[in-house]
Amino acid sequence: FSCHHFFNSKNKIIFNKNKISWLRLLIKSLTILYTLLPILGLQDMMAPTMFANLRVFTPSNHVILPTNLLQHHDIVRVDFVNSLAFNDVHPNRADHIFSDRLSSWLKVGGHSGLQFAPYVKRAINITLHSNLPEAFLPYLLPDLELRRLLAEARAHSQDFSLIYTKLPSGDQVHYHAMNNSCSILSSTSSSYITCPSDELPFAPPLSFWQDKFLLFFSIPIAPDALFPNATEIGCLC
Repeated sequence: FSCHHFFNSKNKIIFNKNKISWLRLLIKSLTILYTLLPILGLQDMMAPTMFANLRVFTPSNHVILPTNLLQHHDIVRVDFVNSLAFNDVHPNRADHIFSDRLSSWLKVGGHSGLQFAPYVKRAINITLHSNLPEAFLPYLLPDLELRRLLAEARAHSQDFSLIYTKLPSGDQVHYHAMNNSCSILSSTSSSYITCPSDELPFAPPLSFWQDKFLLFFSIPIAPDALFPNATEIGCLC
């Protein structure tokens, strides 16, 4: 609206028409590029995907367009972690701020009544889950987001344990930060093996541009036993 007012202003100030045309073209081009980022797979945590409920790093749910065209992500399911650097961001459950009336309306419509707010934590650094003493809720993440969280946990010198499952193989990785130990429980055997040197806990931190622009939502996995009539898991913001 501010751009529209600027370009259509009736003020007496005379602007150079050529400069305004180039500025208008630049703003429009940046807007189009911004909306294409999730289609290209270059960003997930942004307003267009939030309001459209668009999936980026998992199979696309867009009616026409695919997603994740340029950026392939390996997907992991975080089964347990006791690091605040992780748990303050993902999944950041926030439905305790709902009134009982609102929650009941959501559930009548087939909604689980759950609300998650990782975007709120990343954008304005507000954690909303602190009053929810609950069991750990598993969630899906792309590999880049897991690497970011590992770096953030280490930056706070936190001793933590992490268990995640590599998809679709089903191999489960157990990592302990205190002694930097890592082992894998194969989905086809009952024995643990030492993680290879290229496993995610040993991967280098993200580059500056990756860290600033490749931001991702988590996708929480709600147990069916708790929400037997839900057809939607919840809202992400």
